Amino acid sequence: VHIVTWSETHDLSDMPTYQHTAINRMSEAAGEQVYRKWNTGMDVCPELAPLDNEPVIPKRTGSGFISSMLPEVLRYGGVDTVLLTGVNTNGCVFETACGGRNMDFKQILVSDCTACFDPMLQEEAEVWINRHFANVVTTEQVIKLLHAGK
Repeated sequence: VHIVTWSETHDLSDMPTYQHTAINRMSEAAGEQVYRKWNTGMDVCPELAPLDNEPVIPKRTGSGFISSMLPEVLRYGGVDTVLLTGVNTNGCVFETACGGRNMDFKQILVSDCTACFDPMLQEEAEVWINRHFANVVTTEQVIKLLHAGK
């Protein structure tokens, strides 16, 4: 499942009002609307392009669980364990980890598949996530777990 953050409306009416000010400020600075589905660069990056059977789910807040259809898609598919990847580790990834834990999903944060603007914030986010919401491991460790059938 691929999660993207975007609005599907010109007036941001499908997003929480607290986001409007920041997005409008960014739009003003850019000289065009930003965070809209039709903007260049809002799709999943080509290197990670979804396969035909992989859904792309828009979210409206930092959390992939709280503001999208992700929980339903996972539950309908019989999924109870999630690998967390993405950016910002101390923002969207953190919020997603918190939401997923509160919805009783088992979670693994793949540390080398997340990113943050500051290495110190990345480390702090990983420590907090590992303590409260998800196991934090590397891609190599995930592969070993998969081969071991765990």
